[in-house]
Amino acid sequence: MLGRGVTYQNFAIGATVAWQAAAGTTGCGLILRATDDSRYTLAYIDQMGGYGLSQRTDDSFAPGIFGETANFEAGSHHLLVIARRDILYYYVDGQYKGTLENSAIDGMIGEAVVNFEPISTSCTFTETWLWRWDEN
Repeated sequence: MLGRGVTYQNFAIGATVAWQAAAGTTGCGLILRATDDSRYTLAYIDQMGGYGLSQRTDDSFAPGIFGETANFEAGSHHLLVIARRDILYYYVDGQYKGTLENSAIDGMIGEAVVNFEPISTSCTFTETWLWRWDEN
């Protein structure tokens, strides 16, 4: 985790991600509004061009934003999530992917390696940043 102890209500977080995996479907992502290991929101992209933004509670992910990138190319990719009050706006490589309602809570933010299969994965995160603002 990269930050905690603050209610991140209005903020933007971004990172450039790349990964190394032997085989299978793996991804890299950003964790938002995490209260523990089983309650958080995950924004990710996988090595096949799939992307998602969803809230995890215990062992399940709520329906959220999911899709596939047309003409996907391997390499590094930029993830951006903008949180304005209880709405998250999700962008991948500068392309708007959708919005998701998500309550503002005291929680942590961080980076994540996502394995959809039991394989070894390594993600590289560069240019990770967080910007927070107060709204009157």
